[in-house]
Parts: sequence; structure tokens; C-alpha cells
Amino acid sequence: MGMTTSGTIYRSGFFAPTSGVFVTPFPYLVNGPYGPLFEKEHWDIKRSDRQVGSSAYWGSATREIADRDTARCLESLELMFRTQTSPSETAAIILEPVLGEGGYVPSPPGYLAGLQALCKKYGLLLIVDEVQTGFGRTGSMFATEWLDNGVVKPDILIMAKGIANGFPLSAIATRSELSATQPPGSMGGTYGGNSVSCAAALAVLDVFENEHILQNVQKSEKIVRESLNHFQDIEIIKEVRGSGLMIGIEFNRPSSAANGWVAKEVSSRCAEKGMIVLACGPYDTIRLIPPLNINENDLREGMKILEESITFVTDKIRLS
Repeated sequence: MGMTTSGTIYRSGFFAPTSGVFVTPFPYLVNGPYGPLFEKEHWDIKRSDRQVGSSAYWGSATREIADRDTARCLESLELMFRTQTSPSETAAIILEPVLGEGGYVPSPPGYLAGLQALCKKYGLLLIVDEVQTGFGRTGSMFATEWLDNGVVKPDILIMAKGIANGFPLSAIATRSELSATQPPGSMGGTYGGNSVSCAAALAVLDVFENEHILQNVQKSEKIVRESLNHFQDIEIIKEVRGSGLMIGIEFNRPSSAANGWVAKEVSSRCAEKGMIVLACGPYDTIRLIPPLNINENDLREGMKILEESITFVTDKIRLS
């Protein structure tokens, strides 16, 4: 619980959290200190290979804004090393390359590489949690394969969820020189290596290869982008961000509404029309996470329901 910061719902009632865990700012660009500097329509979007609609994978911010906020967050981490926990007493830096429950916020360019540089500088381990992003969710087997052009090599990689398509299984990957420092049996557990879950994981790898799952994710992402281009003029949409089939849509919240109200309203309308959409993060964000093997007809129908639902809520706000 000490590392869970996506929402207080997961921490309330468990005080006090584990000591020795320190939280540092993540470059959540649209809600960071530089976000308000530019109106959305004035942002000069520089296109890249990883886009959602007309935005780059990190969202609506310019590369200049992304670089400034990335530098701010890396400087905050350095400050933490000088004021809260010295590098000599720090074991590792751990993060999700794309915040999941935290709002579907991808690491902007240079952030992961900057963290890796700090880890090398101070002799720390870089632990990357790809429980949500792993196994094709962002268009590659792992997000670290393409973020910062794949130059970041985690010391430890954590994976679960997609690894066995819903069966309870997780895995930790690391370099042999690190794993060799652990005595035999030190990573054991009652439920480790469940044979049914392991069989499911092997089947998942077969499906990835035989059914060309990664290619389908990349194809589906293009369809999502195409559909999202029609959303650009809907004024309650604040930002669209993400990659592959891990897309976040954040909304502008009316001043009279409670935080999270818009996402809840859109999700409810989608449910009424037969589609489940989940909210996430501390602001008004919904996440698009269809099955990796979704077909084109179902995907287009889902995007049609989503557009209608967002339009419905927009009209509801106008009439209120």
C-alpha cells in the first residue's frame, strides 16, 4: 500500500503505510504547472509515429512543454535525494511507464531515459512495472521497447495480467547477475508456478504468434485514431493520449460539477448502450482498453457508442 498513489480509496483505512517509500512527481503534462500556459487550440502539435488522433502519444502538449515538465520532475527527484532519502540509502526507483490507475498517462520523451541516467549515477536499480502495459497493450510486447526509442533497459521488469489472459499469474524478469544474489527459495510462495496458470501463459504466447496479436493492436490503433479525429471539436474533451489499445480521454469538468462527474456520466451512458468503459485517475478520465484481438466491426461500433455518449453528456451540460 505504501506505493499505491492512484487514489486514496486504495489507501484509506490502512494507515500508516510502509515506511521507506518516497513519492516524486510524474510529468502529467496537461495538469502540470506548464499546462495552463497554452490554450489547446494554440498548441502546435508535432506529429510522431506514436499518436492518438491529431495528438502525440503523450497528449496535447508541445514537445517544448513536455521537455520542460520532464526536466522539472527529474529535478524534483534530485531534490528528494538531497532532502528526504540519500542515494546511499535508496535501493531503487520503481514506476509504471504509462500510469494505469493513475490516469493513463504515458511517460513523455526523455523521462524514462532520465530516470535510467540517475540510477546509473547513484547506483540504484530501475524497476519498471508493466503489469498493465505488458503483453501488447501499447502496441509492442512491452512499452519500454518503444518509449524513448527503446534505449531504457530496466534492471527489473514486472509483468502480470495479460501474461495469462486473466488467470492469476505474475512474473519478475531481471539480469542473471541480480537474480544470482538471491539464495535459492527466497522468491518462493504458496501459489507460485501454478500449473494451470502457466499453461494459460504458454497458450497466450501461441495466440500472440498464430493470431498476429501485435499486428492487430497496431491496426486497431489506427482505427481508434481515425475515429478520435472526429472528436476533436467536442469541447468537453480536454486531451486524448496513449498508444496501442491503451488510450485515455480526459474531460474538462464544469465548475459546478464534482471531480470525476463527466467520466462517470460518459461511462454510464456507454453502459446503457451496452458497452463498459472504466474511469481512472484523479481527474475526469476514461480509458479505452478493448481486447487485443478485437475485430474491426466491434471496434468501430464501440467508437460510435463512445462518440454518441460523449455528445449526449455534452448536450446535457449545455442544458443544465
